[in-house]
Amino acid sequence: MSTNPFAGIRWVWMNGELRDFATATIHVMSHALHYGSGLFEGIRCYQTSEGPAVFRLQEHLKRLEKRPFDYFKMFVADTALFGARDAMECGLAFFGADQVVFASDFPFDPEKGTFNIRETIRDIDGLKVSDADRKKIYEGNARRLLKM
Repeated sequence: MSTNPFAGIRWVWMNGELRDFATATIHVMSHALHYGSGLFEGIRCYQTSEGPAVFRLQEHLKRLEKRPFDYFKMFVADTALFGARDAMECGLAFFGADQVVFASDFPFDPEKGTFNIRETIRDIDGLKVSDADRKKIYEGNARRLLKM
């Protein structure tokens, strides 16, 4: 018996067409990879004459082992917030220091990267966190996640 749950699957429906399973891939910049938007793939809400209705809501809820909130807490957040320290503090309070990594979205700013890097460092340095948590955010979490 195979341990691969996809063994024997030949075709997959992707982007409106049937594709060979072995060659069906997604781009590395996919929103689903970076923001987890694929977590609740398949849950649809429709506007009806009686108000919004979620298609097969109970079935979707039964398949979730945890509350949606708990799944969101598993995401890794980054610090690319363009000088919005309040938002960074909110993200840190929600995710915790173990789930936040340094990022600046370099080079996407008017200064070709220097603004976002400078402001992100300023914001991280201004956080009321321990030196150990600051080190996790700057490098430790990335090293752990990337197994470096």
